[in-house]
Amino acid sequence: MTPFTICDATGKIIRSGICLGADLELQAQVGEFVLPKESNHSVHKVVDGQIVEKTSEDKLPAQYKTPVAMTGEETDTELNQQISDHFFGLVNPVEYRKENYASIRAKFYPDFMDTFADAQVKISKTETQTEGQAQLDQYYTACLAVKTRFPKE
Repeated sequence: MTPFTICDATGKIIRSGICLGADLELQAQVGEFVLPKESNHSVHKVVDGQIVEKTSEDKLPAQYKTPVAMTGEETDTELNQQISDHFFGLVNPVEYRKENYASIRAKFYPDFMDTFADAQVKISKTETQTEGQAQLDQYYTACLAVKTRFPKE
């Protein structure tokens, strides 16, 4: 007997089971793909033809997949609590922060127009050049702090 997994083109596992090896290709219907491996639809998905574990967000019901509301002023403790509260404790805040670092960074970066563009204007004038350069340095420092606080990995 051969275990199998049937998925659609998006990688969603539709069903799984076991069959005779000779019947493996008969298990998939139109628009479906068969993999000769065991899986559990509640914890696995298919990516590039491989069965992998779902991320914590993949495991959530659709109604919980809304973004976490944040201002960009939260401390780490406050942010972790907001994430936990938003997903009713179903998501590990540390994992969520890693998986969603780009959208979280976007909330915490300093305002581009207010800071960066304003600094560039000041740099363009001799009498405000020093002030503009200091403002630009502060902008870069703030951006690097956000990258450090919310790393890609």
